Amino acid sequence: MSGTPLHFTASGTSLNAPGSTQYPVQIAPFHVLGGVDQNPWFDTSAFCQPSPTPTAGCPVVANGVLGNMRRYQFSGPGYFNLDAALSRNIPIREHMGLEFRAEAFSITNTPHFSNPSVSITSSTFGRITGTSDQNSNVGDGNRVIELSARFSF
Repeated sequence: MSGTPLHFTASGTSLNAPGSTQYPVQIAPFHVLGGVDQNPWFDTSAFCQPSPTPTAGCPVVANGVLGNMRRYQFSGPGYFNLDAALSRNIPIREHMGLEFRAEAFSITNTPHFSNPSVSITSSTFGRITGTSDQNSNVGDGNRVIELSARFSF
């Protein structure tokens, strides 16, 4: 499954409107690097803070003009989950039976990473700092194996 959308933001805006958000300026293509924790998940040098004063490598953006990024232009890290079940029905008599069942959730035990920080002024910009709970029906997304037996009559 693809990841959840990323909404990049930049600090400060000269737009004097309630809830107005400034967007960063994208100056290079978006590249996923795949880092976690101390390494960035995407190339952070592809973005810069919109400013009316010239800065190294960033175009000048006039006051009151938003950056060139759209909302939800890119997606965060994707999710992979594999569940499986095995069952065996054993008839005992005409109206009686026994069912053995084994179910495994998140067999590969793959972590589901949360989105990276997308605030360009944050000290953790571009970094993933934790995991998200995408498999809430079995707890915190770790591998879970359940065994059961059912007698029907």
